Amino acid sequence: MVVCLSAVQYLFWFYVIFGFFPTNSFFLLIIYYWALMTLTYFVAKFFEARADLISAMVIGKPKVLAGALEKIGFQRLLYERVPSFRVQEWLSMDPHPPIYFRIARLQQLDQSFQIKHPLIQSAKEVTKGFFHSLA
Repeated sequence: MVVCLSAVQYLFWFYVIFGFFPTNSFFLLIIYYWALMTLTYFVAKFFEARADLISAMVIGKPKVLAGALEKIGFQRLLYERVPSFRVQEWLSMDPHPPIYFRIARLQQLDQSFQIKHPLIQSAKEVTKGFFHSLA
């Protein structure tokens, strides 16, 4: 999914936006490209959060998945204790949401839960998690 989003934004950037910038404003192009890639990877976090949610629904044991994530991402969890690193994780060029967010989200789920629109729910929760990390 990230590859598709990156390809679309690259084509848009090259064929549409490139004509609006003067050729001597290389710095503006770099800032624009960075902002666009950050946004692309932030949207990709919606799909990764959706995958976590669907996995928990299929398996039926979200707390077991949270425990597995905790074991896999233990080293990263140590870094995510620092608030400034949390913001950096949200804005990084990584399609996965921060581990602390994924674990907390899975631990809050019941054993028998059903979500009608996992992508919409995930987009809301990822956005809320990002703004919560800014506070």
